[in-house]
This record gives sequence, C-alpha cells and structure tokens, in this order.
Amino acid sequence: HLDESHRLHRWAIVASLTSSVGTSLGIVFVIGLLLPEIAADLDLSPSEQGWLGSSVLVANVIFCIPANLFTSRSRPWRTLSLLFIGIGLFTLLQAWSPILAVLIVGRIGMGVLFTATQSPRALILQQWVPKHRLAFVNGVIFAGIDLIMGLIFLTTPHIQDLVNGWRNTFYVWAGVS
Repeated sequence: HLDESHRLHRWAIVASLTSSVGTSLGIVFVIGLLLPEIAADLDLSPSEQGWLGSSVLVANVIFCIPANLFTSRSRPWRTLSLLFIGIGLFTLLQAWSPILAVLIVGRIGMGVLFTATQSPRALILQQWVPKHRLAFVNGVIFAGIDLIMGLIFLTTPHIQDLVNGWRNTFYVWAGVS
C-alpha cells in the first residue's frame, strides 16, 4: 500500500502532521515572549515565572512514557485528532486562567497531551511513508516545524499588540491550533 500512487496523499499527511506539531510546539515555547506581561498581570515572583516556563517540560519528563504507552495502543488518527483538540482546549484554559495555578494546569495538560502525540505520529509515518524515505521525511518535518515555530515567534509580539494582551494572544493561538 506504499506504492507511488499514494505520494500526494503521503505529503498531505506529512504537511498535516508538520503544521499540527509546529503550531503546538510554537504555542508551548511562546510563553517566553509573553512571560513579562503575564508576570506583571498575575504578580509573579521570579520563582513562579520559572515554574510557569518549565511546567510543560516537567510534564513531559514525568508523563512521556506512560502517555505514549497508552496512545501507542489506540487508533493513531483518532488519537492524534483528539490530542490536538485537547491541546487547543488547554491553550484556551491558559488564556482564561485567573490565577497562576490554573495557568500551570493548562501548561501541564498541554505538555502531557503534546508528549502523548509522539507514538501516534510515529505509527502514522510508518504506515504512510516507505522505510527508505522515512529519514528524509523526518528531516522535512523538522524543517517545517522550525519554520512554523519561527513564524509564531515572529508574529506573536504583533498579535499581542493587535489583540491587546497575552490572554487574547493565547485565544488567537488556541483558534489556530
């Protein structure tokens, strides 16, 4: 089923995975650009800012193996779709968060769900990309992810100014995700 007649479909799948992963990662790491305004708005100490900035990575370390054990046993497309919807919802939670604890819960939830996307993404690529092209396709995916993240970093300050604040910026990124 990996013959050349599926080439266009394969690249559509690669583009879909790349845009979803790139957008999610961009949203994860854009916190650094938004942190000064968040810290002022929620009156965060330097230690609280550190916890906020690292909460996604802490979630990844703690939940990576169990989350991927669970998601590797599920239907990859359905699982991945639900995970990316969940990432969008946790982005909304971050935008809405009235206090630091809720913001951190949103970040941790987003981190856990993003970590859980790794197994279904690998299964989908194994299904649709011939083994001899997998390394090249992964290179294209990583380049695309970096491009999308760069665009997110470049546009976030402008979006933040345009929509008046960090919360509304998260609302915009939730809609994009």
